[in-house]
Amino acid sequence: MRIICIAGTGRSGSTVLERMIATQGGIAVGELKYLWSRGLMRGELCGCGRPTPECPFWAEVIARALPDGLDPARIEALRRRVERHRILMLRRLIGLPSARYAEDRAEYLAILRRVHAAIAAVSGQDVILDSSKDPAHIDLIRELAPEATILHLVRDSRAVAHSWGQPKRRPEVHWAEEYMPRIGALRAALDWLFINFATARLFARTPGYQLLRYEDLAEGRAFLADLARPDGAALVHSVSGNPLRFDTVPRRLAPDRRWLTDFRGVRWLLVTLLTAPLLWRYGYPLIRRDREHAS
Repeated sequence: MRIICIAGTGRSGSTVLERMIATQGGIAVGELKYLWSRGLMRGELCGCGRPTPECPFWAEVIARALPDGLDPARIEALRRRVERHRILMLRRLIGLPSARYAEDRAEYLAILRRVHAAIAAVSGQDVILDSSKDPAHIDLIRELAPEATILHLVRDSRAVAHSWGQPKRRPEVHWAEEYMPRIGALRAALDWLFINFATARLFARTPGYQLLRYEDLAEGRAFLADLARPDGAALVHSVSGNPLRFDTVPRRLAPDRRWLTDFRGVRWLLVTLLTAPLLWRYGYPLIRRDREHAS
């Protein structure tokens, strides 16, 4: 069994990358960290189009992984005690000890281990694609599977901040009209800075780490050959993610460049100043280029 994790911030193109990899085969589970809350507790749609609790795939996975019974609320509470940015900072980056955290982490790791084994068994696939992105989740996966591939996907912070400000409906919420959360430029910039810093700090020196830029995905896909074998169409049972995961019509991959004209003024300057060190490190220009706006 091989696990491929997509790391990075929201609105960076992780669903696009997941779909690209999925064309090579494997089982795409979307943002697995939300299996308990969004999938099983709220009953949001699986990528197959069924409510997650009614999806035969997830029903068999849960039956295999948790044969003694399922309490998704309890598991979600356990996950939140382990997989939060504040916890990641205190326990992993700073190294502040906590016996309670160690116990919770070990218990949740045991659950994740059984879930991954069940996913592989039920799907019949030896490659699992997980686009949860958060470094705290991927830190657990690395402990569970040290050989896991970590694709650190980055996108220009100004593009990410612009995207977070746009309304986007959540079709997986099939019983009501609900939209993905919108956050301001300051919050988006700070999240982008922390998540990309933490991801690099924790994983850049580990085997299986690879840095990818969203803007480069359309220009070359050679890296895909090393990620999964082309053994037929992938299975898609994503429990959360961008609405693009429900799009069954093949689309030409092209970077979204609307932010170059729509994201300007004080917001652009604020995000640029806050994220400048990492923008420069990832090869993004710090100064606006008028010729880009006209393209």
